[in-house]
Amino acid sequence: MPNRFIDKYKKMPLPARAAICFMISSTLQQCISLITIPLFTRLLSSEQYGLYSSYLAWETILTVIISFRLDYTVFNKGMSKFKTERNAYVASMQTSTTALALIVLAIYLIFRGFINSFTEMTTPLMLLMILQAAVYPAYSFWMLRERYEYKIRTLLMVVLSLSILNPLVGLAAIYLSDFDRGLSRIATYAGTYIIFGLILYGINLKKGGRDIDMKYIKFAFLFNIPMIPHYLSTYILNQSDRIMIQKMVGVKEVALYSVTYNAAMLMQIVSNSLINAITPWYYERLEEKSIERVKKLFLPIMSGVTVSVFVFILFAPELMMLLAPKEYAEAVYVIPPVASSVIFLMMYSFFSIPEFYYDANKFSSVASSVAALLNIGLNYICIRLFGYIAAGYTTLFCYVTLSLGHYAYARYVLNKNGQSFFNALHITLLTLFVAVLAVGSSLLYSHPIIRYTLVLIAVIIAAINKKKIIHFLKTMRS
Repeated sequence: MPNRFIDKYKKMPLPARAAICFMISSTLQQCISLITIPLFTRLLSSEQYGLYSSYLAWETILTVIISFRLDYTVFNKGMSKFKTERNAYVASMQTSTTALALIVLAIYLIFRGFINSFTEMTTPLMLLMILQAAVYPAYSFWMLRERYEYKIRTLLMVVLSLSILNPLVGLAAIYLSDFDRGLSRIATYAGTYIIFGLILYGINLKKGGRDIDMKYIKFAFLFNIPMIPHYLSTYILNQSDRIMIQKMVGVKEVALYSVTYNAAMLMQIVSNSLINAITPWYYERLEEKSIERVKKLFLPIMSGVTVSVFVFILFAPELMMLLAPKEYAEAVYVIPPVASSVIFLMMYSFFSIPEFYYDANKFSSVASSVAALLNIGLNYICIRLFGYIAAGYTTLFCYVTLSLGHYAYARYVLNKNGQSFFNALHITLLTLFVAVLAVGSSLLYSHPIIRYTLVLIAVIIAAINKKKIIHFLKTMRS
């Protein structure tokens, strides 16, 4: 069996082999991160883990600002547009992000007191955060270019080395250092990214440092400016929960929320792998004007994802026992709404593909901005009234809003181009079912026999429909 798979792999075209390797490496990264959670939650106090989680939330948003997301779609556009000038293009992008980092540093130094008070971070942590955000784009630029040029081995070696070293160095520092354990984890997390980033920064500049040209910078910034609200809003939607819990409740509650949020997002590994596999096939069907074939598979795909999420939610109490000590147990009630959000992230991905195919993606910025602002507003009201667990339900509501908004717009785009879209009744019923699932499943946590029975029923149904599932997978190849 292994030899047969290896032979098939070797016969695949290079792009296909690269796609498989990149998907596996991405999954391994997320799995390594999840595996180390039980170690850090037991070695760090909830306050220390909460500070670490808050640092990650602020650092993620700061990275968007400094990188201006020049390491997203526009980078691949540049690799294609400037085929013979890639070294100069990469160096120009890197110089741009360095200039943005210096501007951010200057702003921070001028308004240091206010920013420290607002983020509830110390000056050393903020400076470390700015340095990490300044060099991280170098890592992204190098990684994306290697991926674009299908240099699989080097890319996998660097990505997996960083993924393994980061938690290992963190664990070693916590064990060996007499320093504050929470700060040790932050320092080692940032430090490994800074070291890797600086090395790749030097490599990128060595290849094209003297060929920096304003035409590349102008091209990238003009392309990205309309999409920045979308990128920033997406990250705010993902991170604002933790930031607002930090400011309105405390860092201990950030720890409780973050562990369960990360656990729930395990289902995103499954959905991302599935949507990555579907996307090329989906584009081909749009090109052939055969959207009906996509519509036939929409419900089976979404039903499969929904059942997987439901089974995952039913096992949430047992998962929490593995991931964290007893003091985190109450946060298990965050898992149902956040895990259910993955279903709507999947729907959003389904709906947005026609928008990108027909170059009608301006709506993304509007929809993401509305969802982010709605999330902030609902968090402000609901966290104050109901506590940090409410943030999980505001997240779910905002992802429902985001996906339904994209459904309406994608339907308009397809109708405009002579194609129909998914049945509105199916979307409505699925939305209502998931809402009941998110609320109702949490009521079963004190009834393990009922939970295990439901899981057994789901397994039996899957076994009975084995042939249909295999037929569905074969259909995806054609």
